[in-house]
Amino acid sequence: MRGGASKAKKGAAAKKPRNIPTPRAEKRPSPGRPRSFEDPQVRETLLEELRFHQNVGVAAYRAGIARDTVYAEMKRDPQFKRDVEEARQLALDFIEASVFAQARSGDLGACCWVQKNRDPEHWKDRRDIAHSNPDGSPLVPPRIVVEYVGDAE
Repeated sequence: MRGGASKAKKGAAAKKPRNIPTPRAEKRPSPGRPRSFEDPQVRETLLEELRFHQNVGVAAYRAGIARDTVYAEMKRDPQFKRDVEEARQLALDFIEASVFAQARSGDLGACCWVQKNRDPEHWKDRRDIAHSNPDGSPLVPPRIVVEYVGDAE
């Protein structure tokens, strides 16, 4: 088969038509997450997730909506915004209670964390960097002497 006739290459797929317009009446709704809180279960799932871990993006994902949808709803509905803030605060309260329990059981790291966060004036990391001697004179770098001792016999 030489000449004008072309033979399909082995494994080559047939060309698919591209950009075929569809009438508007047949257009299906775009797939994806819902863009509103029409279903009260979505709102409750979101708030429950926020009470558990406080992250809006993760909670929105688990509720089946986009994070931007949550923030848009918070701007639109002040009561929803208060509910979200309350749910996030409950998550923080749970973490704080957990750290206190660890501190009471003797966990030194938890004890330090509690003290630094509850009383930062008295409990903080302190770094004293001296740029002068205690008497006020400037610091002099130590003198380093390198000496050649010769070949060892």
